[in-house]
Amino acid sequence: MPKIDARSLFSPTVLLALALMMVIVMMILPMPAWVLDVGLSASFALAILIFTLTLFIERPLDFSSFPTILLASLMLRLSLNVSSTKLIIGQGHTGPTPLGTSSKALRISLWAAVSSWGSWSLACC
Repeated sequence: MPKIDARSLFSPTVLLALALMMVIVMMILPMPAWVLDVGLSASFALAILIFTLTLFIERPLDFSSFPTILLASLMLRLSLNVSSTKLIIGQGHTGPTPLGTSSKALRISLWAAVSSWGSWSLACC
């Protein structure tokens, strides 16, 4: 059996495999809100980095790992969506504002939208 040392654990292939396993674990285990915040920030940063990189390459073969990186970032976003949905369903009722307050604000904004549309349509006729 080959000997495992710290140098082989930090190879890019092993790090990618560990990162993808963590993405799968994020979909299964419940994550705290601050972990999701950090993950969403990292996802946005990765998306901006990929977009900027694709804008400034000169030849398509300069970024030949694009499909792999795109698949990994897609899996990260999927796991963040699943984790955030689980967090909202499981702990959505513990927010700082009760549902009645947000419901009242929605009714007020809906009334403002309907009344402004009505006054605009009367003014045009």
